[in-house]
Amino acid sequence: MVLHGYGQARWDMLPHAAYLHRAGYNVLLLDFRDSGDSGGRAVTFGMKEPLDVLGAVDYLDSRPDVDPQRIAVLGVSLGGLNGILAMAEGPRIKAGGAESALPHVGGMIARNFHTYSGFPAVPFPPALLAARG
Repeated sequence: MVLHGYGQARWDMLPHAAYLHRAGYNVLLLDFRDSGDSGGRAVTFGMKEPLDVLGAVDYLDSRPDVDPQRIAVLGVSLGGLNGILAMAEGPRIKAGGAESALPHVGGMIARNFHTYSGFPAVPFPPALLAARG
């Protein structure tokens, strides 16, 4: 599964999908919420997007032509972070790679909250992070 970054969509990941396909891998491209052809009205910066990754894993698990022992993620930027967060939820994703991902969602929210939302940087980011758990 190849995961796009903020402000991108699945078609931006076609170069990654191409080299993986040439190497013999099957590739699933998906749009995160509020990206590309997906619904939604807001990017949640890692609060809900890992659920999108896990939903895609559910889909792959339902296919008889997919070996569940060979499901992996490769993400860029926010997609890398979302892949890592999804991997932390359990062992169904067997391997992962992250290109230019921040080490944790808290740093991304703290640095970019005002820019993307227009709301004050205090007290909202700490409250969001506390709500996430």
